[in-house]
Amino acid sequence: MNKSFLDRWCASIPGLIKVAEGHWRSKTLGDPVSYPEDDLALLAEIEPNSYWFNHRNRAIEAVMRRFPPNGTAFDIGGGNGYVSQHLCRVGFDCIVVEPDPNGSATARMRKVATVEAAFQELAIPSASLPAIALFDVLEHIADEGTALAGLYASLAPSGRAYVAVPAYRWLWSAEDRHAGHFRRYTRRSLARALRRAGFEVEFSTYLFGVLVPAVLLLRALPSWLGSRQGGGAQSAADHALPDSAIGRFVGRRLQSELARLQAGATVLMGTSVLAVARRRDAT
Repeated sequence: MNKSFLDRWCASIPGLIKVAEGHWRSKTLGDPVSYPEDDLALLAEIEPNSYWFNHRNRAIEAVMRRFPPNGTAFDIGGGNGYVSQHLCRVGFDCIVVEPDPNGSATARMRKVATVEAAFQELAIPSASLPAIALFDVLEHIADEGTALAGLYASLAPSGRAYVAVPAYRWLWSAEDRHAGHFRRYTRRSLARALRRAGFEVEFSTYLFGVLVPAVLLLRALPSWLGSRQGGGAQSAADHALPDSAIGRFVGRRLQSELARLQAGATVLMGTSVLAVARRRDAT
C-alpha cells in the first residue's frame, strides 16, 4: 500500500478523518446503496472458497496485466476487499472505498487500505485518481450516467477504469431483484454507457461463458414463468463446483477461458462483462 499517497489524497477530501494507519472514514455516511443488508457478511465467508469469485479475480488480474493502472487503483464499492486483496498480492496497489462498516472491517482484516465512505458523497478533486475499479457495482446504481461522469472527472490523465457487470437482460431473474440490480449489460451497452461519460473503451470481454445455460435454465426461465419469485442470499453451495463430471467440465472450461484472456483474446458470451476504459484526454 502506498501509505503516503493515501494520506495525502484523503487529507484533501473534506469530511474524511484518519482512524488508523490505512483506514480513513467519512464523518457522515451517505444514503445506502441498493444492496441487500447482511449480504456482505455472508459473502465474506463464501469468497475464499468460491470458484466464481476466484475465477473473476484471476480474470481481472489477467486483463489488468495487459492494461495496467498508472498507480493506485481505487476499488469503489469494494465490499469485503476480496478483489483488492488478490490484486495487492500479485503486485498492484489498491484502496477499497466502501461505505458498509462490516465490509470495510473485513477489507482491513484482509490487509487492504480502506476508505469507509460512500464515494458519491465525497468531494473528489478533479483528475486526482490514477485508476478506478467498479467490480459488480454499476448495476446497483440507478443513475449510471451521473455516476460514470463523476468517475470520469475524478480520473487523472491516462487514468484507467476497470468495470465488471452482470450480462444480458434475458438472464434477468429473481436473484437480480434480491441483489438490488437495476440492469444487466451487454458488451455494447456497457461500452455505450462508458463512451457517453467520455471514456475511450480499450477492451471488453464476457466472462463465465460456461455458466450461461445454467443461469438461463435454473434462474432466468423459472423467474419468467413465475416459479422463482423471491431470489435469496447466496450460499457456499452455490459457489462450490460439484465433485462430478459436470463440475470437472466447468472447471476445465473456466481454465480455458482464463487462458484466452491471458493470451489477449476475448470471450464471446458469458454471464458477466469486464471492460477497460480510459480518459479520452490521456497524454
